[in-house]
Amino acid sequence: MPRNSSVRSSFSCKTENCRHLATLQEDFRDEIMDLKRQLACMKEESKLLKVKLRRSEENAARKEKIICTMIDPMKV
Repeated sequence: MPRNSSVRSSFSCKTENCRHLATLQEDFRDEIMDLKRQLACMKEESKLLKVKLRRSEENAARKEKIICTMIDPMKV
């Protein structure tokens, strides 16, 4: 009889470990999905910021050209 109780105890412990591992796996899956969503948002934000930067650089170059023509109109 003691052997059966030992087996039950060991089985219970293994079942508890399985539940714990399943919970951990689910938590990790949720965290991975959340991180993937965050990454997608950051990529989109990066894309938009690159466009804004390019436009700002083009605008700065255009204004610099205007200033140069105002300073030395014969140069252009």
